[in-house]
Amino acid sequence: GELTLPILHLLESVPENDAKRIRELVLSKNIQKTIVELKELFEQSKSLEKTRETILSYIKKSNLLLARFKDSPYKQGLLDLTDLIYYERKI
Repeated sequence: GELTLPILHLLESVPENDAKRIRELVLSKNIQKTIVELKELFEQSKSLEKTRETILSYIKKSNLLLARFKDSPYKQGLLDLTDLIYYERKI
């Protein structure tokens, strides 16, 4: 889902006791509490910034690979998709 990569980055950036708490939150059925606590942890870490950097890196790589192909509606569709990811998500 949309939170997988940010949570993985968050888990990498926190001490083990916080990582354990994050795992518990992810498995928790108390959605409201989970959202509040994860939001605080995200704000204290650089995991969202790292996630943006990772996504931008993949977008740049895909665009470089697509540049090798001749222009076509299929190529344009893939380029449009990367634009959508970049601009719609406000990375």
